[in-house]
Amino acid sequence: MLPFQFKRFGKFYFVRLENNKPIGFISLKEKKKDNYEVVYVIGQEELWGHGLGTEALRQALYTVFLLFRAKSLVARFIKIISDQYAQ
Repeated sequence: MLPFQFKRFGKFYFVRLENNKPIGFISLKEKKKDNYEVVYVIGQEELWGHGLGTEALRQALYTVFLLFRAKSLVARFIKIISDQYAQ
């Protein structure tokens, strides 16, 4: 994951392949004190089912619970089917 932060929306990370090509994102936002929400997206459908979202979510869990010391986490998955990410 590549970190990029927007204060208004919490912390935002790009999910990228080994060649640094971005394929999606993860957003972590503190909803209440020590309680976070994670939203994750892998944009291209042909990349689904290869463990990329799982690995990104695993790193998000590490960040939220071990670095931020959160008490809870709620996850949302957004399914986007669009050719705009195929470029």
